[in-house]
Amino acid sequence: MIWLLSRRFLCSAKQVRVRFAPSPTGHLHLGGLRTALYNYLFARHHKGSFILRIEDTDKARLVPGSAEEIERVLTHYGLNYDEGPSKGGAFGPYVQSERLSLYKDAVDQLIDAGHAYRCFCSEERLSLLRKDAVRRNAVPKYDMKCRSVSKNESKARAANGELFVVRFILDRQDVSFEDEIFGSIEQNIDESDMVLLKSDGFPTYHLANIVDDRFMQISHVIRGMEWLSSTGKHVLLYRAFGWQNPKFLHIPLITRDSKKKLSKRDKDAFVDFYERDLGALPEAVLNLLASSHFASFIIYNNTFPMCLDPGIRDFDTNHLYSLKEMTEVFDENEIGRRNLQVSEFSSSISGINIFFQLDQECLERYGKMSIQAADIDTVLLPALKILIKREFSLSTELEDDYLRKVLEFLKQNEE
Repeated sequence: MIWLLSRRFLCSAKQVRVRFAPSPTGHLHLGGLRTALYNYLFARHHKGSFILRIEDTDKARLVPGSAEEIERVLTHYGLNYDEGPSKGGAFGPYVQSERLSLYKDAVDQLIDAGHAYRCFCSEERLSLLRKDAVRRNAVPKYDMKCRSVSKNESKARAANGELFVVRFILDRQDVSFEDEIFGSIEQNIDESDMVLLKSDGFPTYHLANIVDDRFMQISHVIRGMEWLSSTGKHVLLYRAFGWQNPKFLHIPLITRDSKKKLSKRDKDAFVDFYERDLGALPEAVLNLLASSHFASFIIYNNTFPMCLDPGIRDFDTNHLYSLKEMTEVFDENEIGRRNLQVSEFSSSISGINIFFQLDQECLERYGKMSIQAADIDTVLLPALKILIKREFSLSTELEDDYLRKVLEFLKQNEE
């Protein structure tokens, strides 16, 4: 199966194909929406395909309904994908738990080639290894005991039903690769042989990510820079399979003023907060995510504000960009290397509580512009009715004509 898919990949014409691959573990994070936006803009700018893939292999963290909510959010923000769970496509299924046979074939190929092996060590033994390392003030590492198990013995023990994981052989070495944003990267690999397939037959992120990107013909991997440290291992996996890796673009993270990654423990770290709690219109949120002002200005040495690099050519902060306009001026070469900083949410804007948590002047400007640009009947009226129903639970619905007058008044006075 693997070699047939490899031939299909190699024989197909090259085109831009990117993916947004969230895990359905709860509400979508603000950084997740930004990653989806960058993938969408990249695909549309280069006349390529934007794919949604659901990475649901971490069964312990799955939240029922999250996958459907992710699709709803993407639709709400206009980030319509070309292939995915609901739409299908030539490279499906697009949910990882439905692709388990593909991952099994992949690890079998690595085992046969001598790049991976079955590890039969129990959790108890692994726990003792960790405790011993801690006692010695050493970095906990697997001792590679099962590397020495012969292939025949390994097959026999697996056939007898003995539980195992599959580990990838990681010898100490330096790995170099190119990142389209950060340039040439060299990483020293000095870790335990990493687990590719768990004892329940589900893959880890490292395996599923590589296999799916290959067979979905992903040309560019655009993701948060928290994955930059793992990319060296991914490159080694590509080499072990004999595959060419896609191009990598690791985008800066969203951080707080302390430069700590925006925490999922905070409600304002989630897209849901802006949509439901603050009533932000999609255009306002997307412009903030794409703009060079997606942050309170950083004061460098207490002297001048340092502007962040948005990935949009000549971004005009006094203009509300549509997705079509963003697509036209998007340029991945304009994406900066610095993490984006945000401030705590402090106070609401007068009038309608539109949002936000970032630079107040910038937020107010985008909020007002989005209201001015929005059509009353197709955008503002439906949004207001949903807000009223959710917040007040009125026994009788207000007349549309009355709500239109309210909205017209607000538009006239939001200047």
